[in-house]
Amino acid sequence: MIKAAFTKETDFFETRGVTYLDPAVTFTELNLMKKQLYEAFNETLQITEDESDFAVEQGWKAMELFDTEMQERGRMILEQVEKENRIAILMIGRPYHSDPGLNHRVLEEFQVLGYPILSMRSIPFQKTRNGCAAFSATI
Repeated sequence: MIKAAFTKETDFFETRGVTYLDPAVTFTELNLMKKQLYEAFNETLQITEDESDFAVEQGWKAMELFDTEMQERGRMILEQVEKENRIAILMIGRPYHSDPGLNHRVLEEFQVLGYPILSMRSIPFQKTRNGCAAFSATI
């Protein structure tokens, strides 16, 4: 989507000497992500597999910390609206749907009206023994 906007009629990356890389990367399996990112960037960045793996592991830890913090904030919002008998709005969509040009500021309008907005990543859940997600909040 991004590349198409810059390459439709003129390749703005090429005219500026920029190499545009857009590898497919999984965000659900750490070892596969390591492999995909190393294969995509090792030549361009001139890094070793160990360096790439270390960077991916650090990014993975940061992503897990972010998800934990988002879920804790989501839990707090859900507990608050339940206690106050209010409504929260769950936004279900892709990350680019948070672009004001695509969503026409609908989320901001709901927030102005006092409705908390939750994303899918902010819904608290726990993994069960079989690896499935189980929501852990009373909604």
